[in-house]
Amino acid sequence: MGYIVGPKDAVKRMADLHGVNDMCSSTLSQVVFAEALASGFYDRHVRRMRRIYRKRLNAIDEALRETLPRGRVHYTPKGGIFFWIRLPDSLDCLELQKCCNAYDVDFAPGPLVLSRWSRRELRSPELYFP
Repeated sequence: MGYIVGPKDAVKRMADLHGVNDMCSSTLSQVVFAEALASGFYDRHVRRMRRIYRKRLNAIDEALRETLPRGRVHYTPKGGIFFWIRLPDSLDCLELQKCCNAYDVDFAPGPLVLSRWSRRELRSPELYFP
């Protein structure tokens, strides 16, 4: 979202050009993607990334099982990238987030994701380690 201030005819010309650009993706990116599909690169890339992300998912899943306290429930992603975690009653995800942030680890606290979620629920996109 933005705006521009200038002579009326210049603004109209810019708006017209912007509209043309929004009609479709660039020809160059379409040609590059068509070549990636035709050469088999795209299929190889998808297979490679699935292996990489499966290893990451398994490592994080194992770490959660080994380190989260008893009484927690976590759901391993079956097709997405988010771990959904419910903490034991004794833990507050907003307080936990403050502690984790001190170690450059972050997650999305439940109440900030969905208003109906309690302070015991959180969503983690593979966890975040900068």
